[in-house]
Amino acid sequence: GKTFTALAVIKYYENRNKTVLVLCPKKLSENWNTYKDNYVKVTYRPFDDRYIYYCPEMVDWGRFALMNTLGRQDNIALVVTRQAITDNWANAFLSKEIVDDSMVSNRTKERGYVFPLYLDNGFPNISSDFLNKIAGTTGLSFSKRPSETTFDAMKVFDYIYAILFSNKYRSMYKDQLKADFPHIPVPSDRSVFLGFHTLFDGGYITIDEDYRIDVSRRLHEDYGNGRDYYKYHGQKADLSNDQK
Repeated sequence: GKTFTALAVIKYYENRNKTVLVLCPKKLSENWNTYKDNYVKVTYRPFDDRYIYYCPEMVDWGRFALMNTLGRQDNIALVVTRQAITDNWANAFLSKEIVDDSMVSNRTKERGYVFPLYLDNGFPNISSDFLNKIAGTTGLSFSKRPSETTFDAMKVFDYIYAILFSNKYRSMYKDQLKADFPHIPVPSDRSVFLGFHTLFDGGYITIDEDYRIDVSRRLHEDYGNGRDYYKYHGQKADLSNDQK
C-alpha cells in the first residue's frame, strides 16, 4: 500500500516537471530503480494510451518476452481475438506499445491475442510458407526493403489489416470469426496484393461464401477501368490455414 502511494505521489510531481528526491533505505534502492526504469506506455483501449509500471513486481502474467518486442520504433503488433460472441465482429486493432488483454474487447470470451510484426531477434513474425505463397502469386521477392520487384513485412501487414477492416469480409465470415482466428486469403496477383487494401476496403473486391473473388462493377463505373482485376473475378481464393 505504501509503495503504490509513494509511486503515485512521485509520478504526480514528475509529470509536472518537478524534481523528486526519494529517501529510502539502501536495501530498497534496487526496488525503486526497478519501478523507475519500467514506467512505460500501454495501449489500454483503442486510442487510449496510458502508463504502467511494467515489471514482474507490479504485473501478473505480463507476457514480458512477447511485450518487450513492442515499444520500439520499427515494430507494430496486430491485436485480434480468437473468438467472438456477437455477429458484429470488430475485434482487430494495432499498436506500437504493449497492450492490455482487453484492448479490443472487454468481454470475457474475447481476450486479445498479440501478434508483433517482428520478433525479438528482428525476424518477421510471418510464416515462410505464407511469404512463399505471396511470392509465387505476385512474382515479387521478399526483402527487408521493398522495391518494384520486392515486398517487405510491412506490406504484408498492411494487406492483412486492410482485409480485417473490410465490412464485407466481417459480415461474410462472421460464423468463422466467432469460432477461430481470422483466416487470410493469399493474393492472386501482384496488382491484387499491392492494391488490395484500397479496393477491398472500398468494397470493390470481396470474397464470397464459396471463397471466390468477386470484383464489383463499381470499379469500372467509378474509375473507368479495372481490367487488371476483373480477370480474377470468380477465381478461388487460397485461404492459408497457417495464417491466423
